[in-house]
Amino acid sequence: ATLDRTTNGTGKIGATTLAEVRRLDAGSWFDAKYRAEKVPTLREVLETGRGRIDVLLDLKEQGDDYDRQVVSEIRRYGHPRHIIVGVRSVAQVRRFRKLLPEAKQLGLIPAPESIEAFVEAGVETIRLWPKWVAADKSLVGQVHRLRVGLHLNGTTGQRQEVAGLLVHRPTSLSSDDPGRLVSTLKKLS
Repeated sequence: ATLDRTTNGTGKIGATTLAEVRRLDAGSWFDAKYRAEKVPTLREVLETGRGRIDVLLDLKEQGDDYDRQVVSEIRRYGHPRHIIVGVRSVAQVRRFRKLLPEAKQLGLIPAPESIEAFVEAGVETIRLWPKWVAADKSLVGQVHRLRVGLHLNGTTGQRQEVAGLLVHRPTSLSSDDPGRLVSTLKKLS
């Protein structure tokens, strides 16, 4: 929702023009070798990924108009069956079920108390933060009992972190360093 963590800009991305966003450095926060990397548009991501990978959309905005714009771009430049929509509200789950029924949905739930409502609305996978799991060990069992996928977020992709996440039998993992995560998973298998 903001520019601060992954660019050299500050403030809300929704209050920034595309031209302004395109001038920002989106790589240096990760590694100096990615200095001057630009923020891609949704169209560029969809065109690059089409036929090659599933694209996870971590949607930060809400609302009918926004969701319709996203779906329009997906239908025009992407492949709906290879989209995973990160939904942040039950209303958004329902909108995307109607607008893009072919896509998978990842419930980016606001709090653990939302698990059942998101599952009842139709998401295939629930994302739990590791800090939630550490505070309440029953959450993982709850997700597994509801027979939906479990997604866990990591940050480093390093062996100790990944091994700790794999104990919970997740369907999927993510990391701020996906290359390291893949490398670690290969070493652990």
